[in-house]
Amino acid sequence: MSKLKQITARIKSITEIRNITDTVRMIASIELERFKNQILLSKEFFNNAKKIAYRLEEKILQANHKQHKKNTNLAIVIGSDKGLCGGFNIKTLHNLKQLNKSVENLRCISVGSKIYSKTQNIGSFLSPNDPEQVLQVATSLTNTILDLVSENNVTCYLLYNDFKNFSTSVAQVQTIFPFTFEERIKSDIKKLPQLDDNVFIDRISNIYLQSLLHYSLISSKTSEVAARMIAMDSAYKNSKDMIKEMTLNSNKIRQKQVTLELIEIISGAMHT
Repeated sequence: MSKLKQITARIKSITEIRNITDTVRMIASIELERFKNQILLSKEFFNNAKKIAYRLEEKILQANHKQHKKNTNLAIVIGSDKGLCGGFNIKTLHNLKQLNKSVENLRCISVGSKIYSKTQNIGSFLSPNDPEQVLQVATSLTNTILDLVSENNVTCYLLYNDFKNFSTSVAQVQTIFPFTFEERIKSDIKKLPQLDDNVFIDRISNIYLQSLLHYSLISSKTSEVAARMIAMDSAYKNSKDMIKEMTLNSNKIRQKQVTLELIEIISGAMHT
């Protein structure tokens, strides 16, 4: 009887866990649709900013090629605040570990509390949960980088998860400052407005960097939500299988007890 009680209690516990995972899975599904729409808009804006920056490649590189006494190696590391998303943060932290081996005195600005505790931070942000927060964080990161650039020789790296599809994201490590334009870009922008050179170049640099960070934040958040949805879906299916198996064992034990009781009753009746 005690074994039957243990199985019954465990079935109840796993059923509660299954209900929780199902709820988290549904919430992640809704969030995924919301961020998937945003990622398309963000990528389109970033690609257009990149085309303009490419047209002004030489001037941008000259404007940002200033020598200072102090060198600073900076990494923007984008993770999550919440868990239950499989190996989402692990891939980014692995890339950060490899980067630390090749870059001396690397300092970090972390996005997401799961990343914060694992890095040497000079700043941190909570992971944004809606498009408005994404824009705010991207703007703050841009201002932080440009403030450092004004006083230091900065090499800035960006670590994030690039969303590809529902089941795939790629952990990226890329240098975002000094600006590099190794990839040849076909630009259909033929005429640019006539503004004061320095002002215009500064604005384009700012917009390009901000749009890159905005896309990276949106892409990373979409990857996080997709990873959480997959993890919860797997947990939900596993819990259903466990409940089915334990219910079967419970029925077998109960049937065995009923059979033994029937045998005792029949045996007692035969002896009277």
